[in-house]
Amino acid sequence: MPSATILVVEDEEDIIELLQFNLVKAGYDARAATSGEDAVRFVRLEPPDLIVLDLMLPGIDGLEVCRLLKADANTRHIPIVMLTAKGEEADIIVGLELGADDYITKPFSPKVLIARLRAVLRRRARSEPDETVAVRIHNLVIHPGRHRLPVIGAQEVSALANTLNQMAAQLDERIATIVCQRNEQEAVLSSMIEGVFAVDPEGQIITLNKAAAHLLGVEPTGSAGRRLQELVHNAPLLEFIDDIAATQTPGEGEIRLLLQDEERRVRVLGTPLRGPGQNSMGVVIVLNDVTRLHKLETIRRDFVANVSHELRTPITSIKGFVETLLDGKLQESPDSRRFLEIVESQADRLNAIIEDLLSLSRLEEEERSKVALEEGDVAAVVAAAVQACCVKASAKDVALENTCRQSVTARINAHLLEQAIVNLIDNAVKYSEPNSSVRLSVEENEDAVVVRVEDHGCGIANEHVPRIFERFYRVDKARSRRLGGTGLGLAIVKHIAQIHNGRATVESHLGTGSTFSLHIPKD
Repeated sequence: MPSATILVVEDEEDIIELLQFNLVKAGYDARAATSGEDAVRFVRLEPPDLIVLDLMLPGIDGLEVCRLLKADANTRHIPIVMLTAKGEEADIIVGLELGADDYITKPFSPKVLIARLRAVLRRRARSEPDETVAVRIHNLVIHPGRHRLPVIGAQEVSALANTLNQMAAQLDERIATIVCQRNEQEAVLSSMIEGVFAVDPEGQIITLNKAAAHLLGVEPTGSAGRRLQELVHNAPLLEFIDDIAATQTPGEGEIRLLLQDEERRVRVLGTPLRGPGQNSMGVVIVLNDVTRLHKLETIRRDFVANVSHELRTPITSIKGFVETLLDGKLQESPDSRRFLEIVESQADRLNAIIEDLLSLSRLEEEERSKVALEEGDVAAVVAAAVQACCVKASAKDVALENTCRQSVTARINAHLLEQAIVNLIDNAVKYSEPNSSVRLSVEENEDAVVVRVEDHGCGIANEHVPRIFERFYRVDKARSRRLGGTGLGLAIVKHIAQIHNGRATVESHLGTGSTFSLHIPKD
């Protein structure tokens, strides 16, 4: 079967080249005309199967070309697809009333244009009668080879025929679009690793992808239209769906599913499914298998516990023997005593590292499990932290200045917030020179409460600032160890800030000091 000939009527050479390339690629014989006069001559000499007609042409414009061709009995059957950059409704309506079959507005997708041309050609092929048949019913003539219905002396019937043709074109286009969208949605759903399914208000399954079918232990095909309760007997999941449907609010949770005699931990996200008028159409559920994450979390907790146990045992022995020797049993030289004091100091440091590791582990777990926050006085927490650090600060001749004198409230966990502020004060005291001061303040703005700890120590170089809250990151490793730092204090501060849905920041200049801030949202 020979390929269809398509005439492109366009005065822009680039557009002609683009259309001809894509038409030839799609298997069509593409011809071109650059003016309305050339187009009319070409069509009358070699009638094409379809015309792509630009409305804005030099000389005779596209609307006039359409009128001339549709008025000629030898050319009126040729489908015309209008191409316009104007996008004006009046021009499009006039063109369709003159008999154009379809239109597309610039800029356009070549793929979409080819699809619409194919649809027009398919409609023409279906509507073409046998070449040997001609029927006349009064003034209505149905003639072979004609795409339109020629009407002699009956304008109303002609307008009706045009309208029906336009409706048929629009219907074909919409059906093709719907089928394409449905296929795309099915492809996306089937390729997702998360399970996704939807149920209507009566509990009947609307759609179910392969991952969801696997997790629920049902067949992916044949499930649509059946009640979910018939296929799934997991009470927590069914209750979760009922709650979403009843409250019409999104929700999340975690359930256990039995899959091939193995228990799976599944995170469930649900949201109401609403129509264009916000009417309830059911519930959409997303299932995410987190069994492996739970196993890894168990391994991590066991690892931390085992490491702590293995480290605590020798530390206990070291500290016990050192204390015994330092209490008077030591008969060695002064150097021996100094060495034992170093051993004791290192044992204390190891113990501090273990405590901080355990603290970080607990904070990470609390961060995932959403620690309860309640309205509390941030100023009171700051005062308690200052009180806890005053002895250590006095020992180094560093003054603690608390400038907050009034109550400032926010949603907090007082114990954790105090721990973070104590860490910041302790850090500031360590890096401050004797006879200096550390200043604490609390500021309140529209969105958050900000706790600031300001010192006048050595400061931090700019290249170190972005990593200062990382675990075990130290600007000066030797000095940090000498001062008793574990390298975990600021990491703990960052996690506590995140538990409060806030953040920890630092501003520092080398040689002038640092200001660490905790930003705690009010809500």
